[in-house]
Amino acid sequence: MINNVVDFGSAELALKRIFRTDKLLVTSFRSHSFSYGVTFLYHEQRYYAKFLKTRKFGRDAIDLLSSEKDAISLVKGFPVGSTEKSVPEVVKVDEDHLVIVTVELEGQRLLEACKSCLSRVTRATTGSIGSSNLENSFRLAGEFLAELQAVPVDFMSFNQRDYLVTVQKRVDSHLKYIFQESGTYLRLFDKKLQSSVNEGRFVPVWSHGDYSVGNILTSDRGISVLDLADLGVRDRSYDIVYFLLQFHRLFSSRVKYKKGGRAKLIQAFIEGSGVDLSALFSCPMTEICLIDLLSLQAYTLKQWERGARFGLTKSMRGFLEYVVIRHEIDRTIGTIKLLLEGKPMSPEAVYGSIAKLG
Repeated sequence: MINNVVDFGSAELALKRIFRTDKLLVTSFRSHSFSYGVTFLYHEQRYYAKFLKTRKFGRDAIDLLSSEKDAISLVKGFPVGSTEKSVPEVVKVDEDHLVIVTVELEGQRLLEACKSCLSRVTRATTGSIGSSNLENSFRLAGEFLAELQAVPVDFMSFNQRDYLVTVQKRVDSHLKYIFQESGTYLRLFDKKLQSSVNEGRFVPVWSHGDYSVGNILTSDRGISVLDLADLGVRDRSYDIVYFLLQFHRLFSSRVKYKKGGRAKLIQAFIEGSGVDLSALFSCPMTEICLIDLLSLQAYTLKQWERGARFGLTKSMRGFLEYVVIRHEIDRTIGTIKLLLEGKPMSPEAVYGSIAKLG
């Protein structure tokens, strides 16, 4: 591996080497948690390059690139999507530079569309969509998920036991990190997981794995779904829970949002997915997915907290950042405890009053 992409200039140089041309122009460069996102022009066509960060993945990065390429090809062969819903087309995968290049799809990320449409302080930017189109995009996002989950998993070599063992190991490692005396909580989770399996509540379906407003593009033509590297088979509740959790985190920030708009978007997504939210939250496997995702969130937040401590005394901004992270950790861990202890949970309790958003 010779991936040395760290900034705008190094990304442009790497792409010129990959395509063996100087007639290539990088137009934007963004750093994400695990990758660098680069858009560029080549032969009057816009492309998107995703460079994986070597320090995050090491040798596993090559497998991730292959997985994402295979996942895109697989989904393109599914009876999923239409002129209103699509996935990107892979142009090139370069293992030396740890990059996957796709044709750039038209549209604005649903995350940015939400901020520009619903914020009380941010004016709509050029190319942003209206609130009615945004609501339709959320409905289409729900429909895409329903179509994906309807694809049979029969041809997929899937072992339920191996999947559940992986979930158990992952959650156990996170619980050990976030609780000083984790023994009680580990036993509670193991008991809850075993109970769900014995009741036959696990329903395997195709799952995006990272389905959120940050990985969906919206435009006048419909939506496009990005970042399929985590495509796999999971319980049917996983992507729904993940989407709602990520959406709630977006709106739990200190930014002021317009009244009523958020609840309409959630409702549109739920209607598109065809899910009965009350029935979903009465399913034991939904609680397993929630504990899995919330423990990962708490684990990540506690790592951020360690970094925020360094800025605690350096500035007021550093102090406020630490306070916000600390509050989010306490709230997340509190919800995990309630779930593990078997307390009755509703969508409102988990997501910070989804039904009352606005």
